[in-house]
Amino acid sequence: MTKKIRDLGSFEDLIAQRRDALGADGKTVTFPGFGKDWEVAAPGLQSAEWNDDFSALNQDYKDELLSFADFRAEFCSMILGEQAEDFSAACDKAGVDPVTLLNWALESIQKDVAENPTRRTSATTRQRARRR
Repeated sequence: MTKKIRDLGSFEDLIAQRRDALGADGKTVTFPGFGKDWEVAAPGLQSAEWNDDFSALNQDYKDELLSFADFRAEFCSMILGEQAEDFSAACDKAGVDPVTLLNWALESIQKDVAENPTRRTSATTRQRARRR
Protein backbone atom coordinates (compact mmCIF):
# COMPACT_ATOMS: atom_id res chain seq x y z
CA MET A 1 0.00 0.00 0.00
CA THR A 2 1.40 3.37 -1.01
CA LYS A 3 1.40 6.06 1.63
CA LYS A 4 -0.10 9.43 0.85
CA ILE A 5 2.10 12.44 1.49
CA ARG A 6 -0.14 13.67 4.31
CA ASP A 7 0.43 10.34 6.12
CA LEU A 8 4.19 10.80 6.29
CA GLY A 9 5.61 11.87 9.59
CA SER A 10 9.35 12.18 9.05
CA PHE A 11 12.09 12.84 6.52
CA GLU A 12 12.85 9.12 6.56
CA ASP A 13 9.26 8.46 5.48
CA LEU A 14 9.62 10.96 2.63
CA ILE A 15 12.82 9.25 1.47
CA ALA A 16 11.16 5.83 1.68
CA GLN A 17 8.20 7.09 -0.38
CA ARG A 18 10.59 8.43 -3.01
CA ARG A 19 12.32 5.06 -3.18
CA ASP A 20 8.97 3.28 -3.53
CA ALA A 21 7.92 5.61 -6.34
CA LEU A 22 11.18 5.43 -8.27
CA GLY A 23 12.38 1.97 -7.41
CA ALA A 24 16.01 1.00 -7.02
CA ASP A 25 17.89 3.49 -4.87
CA GLY A 26 15.45 6.38 -5.14
CA LYS A 27 18.02 8.53 -6.94
CA THR A 28 17.70 7.39 -10.53
CA VAL A 29 14.98 7.14 -13.14
CA THR A 30 14.96 4.31 -15.67
CA PHE A 31 14.85 5.21 -19.36
CA PRO A 32 14.70 2.44 -21.96
CA GLY A 33 16.59 2.76 -25.22
CA PHE A 34 19.00 0.99 -27.53
CA GLY A 35 17.64 -2.34 -26.29
CA LYS A 36 18.60 -1.66 -22.67
CA ASP A 37 17.38 0.14 -19.54
CA TRP A 38 19.51 3.11 -18.47
CA GLU A 39 19.56 4.41 -14.89
CA VAL A 40 19.63 8.20 -15.21
CA ALA A 41 20.59 10.19 -12.12
CA ALA A 42 17.99 12.85 -11.44
CA PRO A 43 19.78 15.93 -10.02
CA GLY A 44 16.84 16.84 -7.78
CA LEU A 45 17.14 13.45 -6.07
CA GLN A 46 20.89 13.52 -5.45
CA SER A 47 22.97 14.60 -2.47
CA ALA A 48 24.06 18.20 -1.93
CA GLU A 49 27.65 17.18 -2.74
CA TRP A 50 26.57 15.58 -6.03
CA ASN A 51 24.61 18.69 -6.98
CA ASP A 52 27.57 20.92 -6.08
CA ASP A 53 29.80 18.84 -8.37
CA PHE A 54 27.15 18.92 -11.12
CA SER A 55 26.85 22.72 -10.86
CA ALA A 56 30.64 23.08 -10.89
CA LEU A 57 30.87 20.92 -14.03
CA ASN A 58 28.33 23.10 -15.83
CA GLN A 59 30.03 26.29 -14.65
CA ASP A 60 33.46 25.04 -15.73
CA TYR A 61 32.07 24.43 -19.21
CA LYS A 62 30.40 27.86 -19.32
CA ASP A 63 33.67 29.45 -18.18
CA GLU A 64 35.44 27.57 -21.01
CA LEU A 65 37.64 25.64 -18.58
CA LEU A 66 36.56 22.38 -20.26
CA SER A 67 36.27 21.41 -23.89
CA PHE A 68 32.87 20.09 -24.93
CA ALA A 69 34.39 16.62 -25.35
CA ASP A 70 35.65 16.69 -21.73
CA PHE A 71 32.32 18.09 -20.54
CA ARG A 72 30.47 15.34 -22.44
CA ALA A 73 32.54 12.58 -20.84
CA GLU A 74 32.14 13.97 -17.32
CA PHE A 75 28.44 14.78 -17.80
CA CYS A 76 27.70 11.24 -19.00
CA SER A 77 29.69 9.81 -16.10
CA MET A 78 27.79 11.85 -13.52
CA ILE A 79 24.37 11.10 -15.01
CA LEU A 80 24.90 7.42 -15.88
CA GLY A 81 27.73 6.23 -13.63
CA GLU A 82 29.04 2.84 -14.76
CA GLN A 83 26.71 2.83 -17.78
CA ALA A 84 28.27 5.98 -19.30
CA GLU A 85 30.68 4.27 -21.72
CA ASP A 86 28.05 1.83 -23.00
CA PHE A 87 25.55 4.66 -23.45
CA SER A 88 28.08 6.82 -25.31
CA ALA A 89 28.93 3.89 -27.59
CA ALA A 90 25.22 3.27 -28.31
CA CYS A 91 24.73 6.96 -29.08
CA ASP A 92 27.77 7.00 -31.38
CA LYS A 93 26.36 3.99 -33.23
CA ALA A 94 23.00 5.78 -33.60
CA GLY A 95 24.69 9.02 -34.69
CA VAL A 96 23.42 11.16 -31.83
CA ASP A 97 25.23 13.14 -29.14
CA PRO A 98 24.69 11.53 -25.70
CA VAL A 99 24.41 14.97 -24.08
CA THR A 100 21.38 15.72 -26.25
CA LEU A 101 19.59 12.55 -25.13
CA LEU A 102 20.55 12.96 -21.48
CA ASN A 103 19.35 16.57 -21.48
CA TRP A 104 16.06 15.34 -22.94
CA ALA A 105 15.84 12.76 -20.13
CA LEU A 106 16.56 15.40 -17.46
CA GLU A 107 13.94 17.73 -18.97
CA SER A 108 11.42 14.87 -18.95
CA ILE A 109 12.13 14.24 -15.27
CA GLN A 110 11.69 17.94 -14.43
CA LYS A 111 8.47 18.14 -16.44
CA ASP A 112 7.06 15.09 -14.67
CA VAL A 113 7.89 16.55 -11.26
CA ALA A 114 6.30 19.89 -12.22
CA GLU A 115 3.13 18.22 -13.50
CA ASN A 116 2.82 15.92 -10.48
CA PRO A 117 3.57 17.97 -7.36
CA THR A 118 3.19 16.34 -3.99
CA ARG A 119 0.01 16.93 -2.09
CA ARG A 120 1.84 18.81 0.66
CA THR A 121 3.37 21.28 -1.80
CA SER A 122 -0.02 21.96 -3.37
CA ALA A 123 -1.68 22.43 0.02
CA THR A 124 1.10 24.74 1.17
CA THR A 125 0.71 26.83 -1.97
CA ARG A 126 -3.04 27.11 -1.42
CA GLN A 127 -2.51 28.14 2.21
CA ARG A 128 -0.12 30.91 1.17
CA ALA A 129 -2.57 32.11 -1.47
CA ARG A 130 -5.37 32.32 1.13
CA ARG A 131 -3.19 34.40 3.48
CA ARG A 132 -2.49 37.05 0.82
